[in-house]
Amino acid sequence: MKKNLIIIGMCIVYLLSSGANLKAQKKIDNSIFECIYSYNQNKEQASNKYFTMLEIGSKIAKFEDYAHYQLDSVIAAKANKEEIDKYKKQVEKSAFYFEPTIIQNFPTGKISVFDVIVPDYYTYNENSKKDWKIYYKEKKKICGYDCYKATTEYGGKKWTAWFALKIQAPFGPWKLSGLPGLILKASDDKNQHVFEAISIRKNDRNICSLAKKQRIKSSRDKFVKRKNVVYANPMKNIPVESISSMTVKLLENNTKIAYINGLRLRMNHGAYLPIEK
Repeated sequence: MKKNLIIIGMCIVYLLSSGANLKAQKKIDNSIFECIYSYNQNKEQASNKYFTMLEIGSKIAKFEDYAHYQLDSVIAAKANKEEIDKYKKQVEKSAFYFEPTIIQNFPTGKISVFDVIVPDYYTYNENSKKDWKIYYKEKKKICGYDCYKATTEYGGKKWTAWFALKIQAPFGPWKLSGLPGLILKASDDKNQHVFEAISIRKNDRNICSLAKKQRIKSSRDKFVKRKNVVYANPMKNIPVESISSMTVKLLENNTKIAYINGLRLRMNHGAYLPIEK
């Protein structure tokens, strides 16, 4: 057991969501349109690039990894097993997987976060309100839309956002929301975390809550503090006694991937770079 832990000790933990069991999910809004964002983590050692999806409804918005969104889409469309398995493998192979799912204005005025610290699933709520300062004299085009500048401080970082007044949806990537238009780009002051819209399209589909799963309820501060400690040195801070199962799978390209209690371990490309404190 200890030998196996050492072998995978350089891995960083990410949640593998199967996307199955949609019957356990509940419709919470209807999507009007959706926005795909690239998310870049810019480090000294490497730059990690993720693709994420924001489903935007009349009252709420749901932000998650794009591969997870695709898998849920084919399951909701009742695709055949071969097609579903294809997207499951896509999620499984993904080297860069944005693990939390964030539902904005759910419940009203709050943000619901569903995340993981191996070997457990977690959930917490926090207030969605941000103190934005808007600069209408500063403008740039993103995805063909005129966007205006806004700044705020959140999670120990200073954020700059660019929002489109023509898209009157008070949502945005990750936990960033509350402006009078959709946020199409956001970055921290060190340019270490950058979200940018690459595609906006109309859509009409159900926005659903996550499949029911046993989750530990936490507070935002307690969870973020614990997650940042664990991810900085995962194998040192994961209690060995909490591990009930460990499996290693060999993919077609001879890449080995590991799971602890069913949670996928993904390689951390460069040092862990927390998005919030």
